[in-house]
Amino acid sequence: MNDREKFFQLLETLATLTGFKATESIYLFYESNLQRHGYAKACLAIADLCKKAKRWPTIDEIERQMGVCPEQPKISASEVALKIWGAISKFGSWNAEDALEYIGPEGRYIVELNGGWDRICDTPDESNKTIFVAQWRNALETKMASGFDFLALEPENQKPALTSSQIFGMIEGGKN
Repeated sequence: MNDREKFFQLLETLATLTGFKATESIYLFYESNLQRHGYAKACLAIADLCKKAKRWPTIDEIERQMGVCPEQPKISASEVALKIWGAISKFGSWNAEDALEYIGPEGRYIVELNGGWDRICDTPDESNKTIFVAQWRNALETKMASGFDFLALEPENQKPALTSSQIFGMIEGGKN
């Protein structure tokens, strides 16, 4: 089996694992966007995603898995702040997962900064909308100006936490 055949086989496996109804045209579209990085590199990334993916990944997500950093869409701090405000009424506190997906990595940064989605939903009302939106916008502008990579906050980009036994082993290993 050559690398191209393996590429399609892995995409089909990923579709099966995630319950995605992929068509031939979708597979060809993914190939046209990923083949420039090399089939072998794409296969390794897709194989890794098969181990942990809960949903069908975007091309950008596969490229990130390959170590290729796609262009982040430019979104202003004001747009993100207003998107968070809109998500409060659109999703409510009971639908945090969809809300967090909707507001993107920049919005999730603000949510974490403010104590989580439930807290974001409980605090504001129309009388203090401008205050909250301005605070969120200012916090984002500061973070964006520093060149912060919001995608680094995504769970799939986080290194696993060390266990206490690993930490203890490092401490003990450092003693002479």
